[in-house]
Amino acid sequence: MTKTQQPIANPGMSLDPRNAKGLELNEEGKREFSHHFCDIFADMKLCFLGCCCPCFLHGQVTKRFEYLQEHNAPDPENGGSCCNWPCCLYALLDSCCHLAFILSFLERKSVRDRYNISGNRWYDFAAACCCSPCEHIQTAREIELEEQNHPLRHLVSEKRS
Repeated sequence: MTKTQQPIANPGMSLDPRNAKGLELNEEGKREFSHHFCDIFADMKLCFLGCCCPCFLHGQVTKRFEYLQEHNAPDPENGGSCCNWPCCLYALLDSCCHLAFILSFLERKSVRDRYNISGNRWYDFAAACCCSPCEHIQTAREIELEEQNHPLRHLVSEKRS
């Protein structure tokens, strides 16, 4: 007597929220950024903030990233107020001694580490030093992709409404 068993369903394919576009990994297990460095016009709100008010964008990105790191969930306040301590620190460093790019450099390095993105410190430094608006926008879009594809995004969307 043979027993037959129903086949077990495979779980649905799910993308890693940290690689939402399913980008190919290199031999080191790293990938490229989800958006090109100079692709700043795809989101005009980010483009405006990055070019005209980089301290506000830095503040929001920093807060959203910290929330993801600490809670492994999207920030229900979406970075909170534009004017927060990372924003003020960025504005202070930029206005007093033009060293705000150091914060951008550190932010980019942290994002590359979290999302397993290829690159090196020298490239991060050059990106932050030479074109911090592009750096901020690329970083913000990377974080936004994780938030949009995170399993808990629906709970956060309900809180934001």
